[in-house]
Amino acid sequence: MYADIEYYVCEYGGIKLNESNRAERLRYASDCVDILTYGRIRRIGFDELTKFQQNTILEFCCRLAEWHAENEELISGTVKNYSINGVSVQYDTSSGAVITQNGVVMPKMLYTMLVSTGLCYGGLSL
Repeated sequence: MYADIEYYVCEYGGIKLNESNRAERLRYASDCVDILTYGRIRRIGFDELTKFQQNTILEFCCRLAEWHAENEELISGTVKNYSINGVSVQYDTSSGAVITQNGVVMPKMLYTMLVSTGLCYGGLSL
């Protein structure tokens, strides 16, 4: 886990995550980082990253965990179209504010922050 409970509370100043599932949500966010960075951090080691990369990853984990907690129903919903008695519901993904990258649903701005670390390139790196 990149951002643990101590970091979330003491450094990040997080208060939005419930204490009962805080560790689980932070662990999930760390797993998302590994997915989005193609496991590069696990291979090279977190301590080998620059301070900028480390800080960005920690911030990303905390913010993603909170966002997922706040938007759990929206994320888990699979409704594409729904209509009853003339009222319809459809998710609008055209704004691009929320994206899915490698199966991870998140705000586009958060993904852009993680991309700035240089660890999200999907091609071969030598």
